[in-house]
Amino acid sequence: MNHFPTITFEINSESSNIVKVENFIDYIIEKLEIPEALRARITLPVLEAVTNSILFRNETTQKIKLWATKRKQKLVITVKDAKGMNTNKLPEKLKNKGFYMLISLPDQILFSHNGAKITMTYDLNSIETL
Repeated sequence: MNHFPTITFEINSESSNIVKVENFIDYIIEKLEIPEALRARITLPVLEAVTNSILFRNETTQKIKLWATKRKQKLVITVKDAKGMNTNKLPEKLKNKGFYMLISLPDQILFSHNGAKITMTYDLNSIETL
């Protein structure tokens, strides 16, 4: 069994940093040996989580932290911002296709720390593509 380290990444809460998140996803797919077939299922929700954080929940002086790890045929990616959100009372601007992808594409999703931390889990044994 391969042991992979946790890969961490941090950006300022600015829309110009979205391309850095895409690069982070490319990096974890390569370094954690994630099947290419999962790229879209990973990329879309992670970008949605970060974009929502930048646009709706975070101050530009805040940081957004991401980390990814692979353990026992599961990939776990976490996105954490400073403010969070009440997932039971989403504003209309978040009730869109992007948020639907965020909650439906990972095999499991967990909102914690009052919505400031989103943990997405992918089962690498049952790969479904888009």
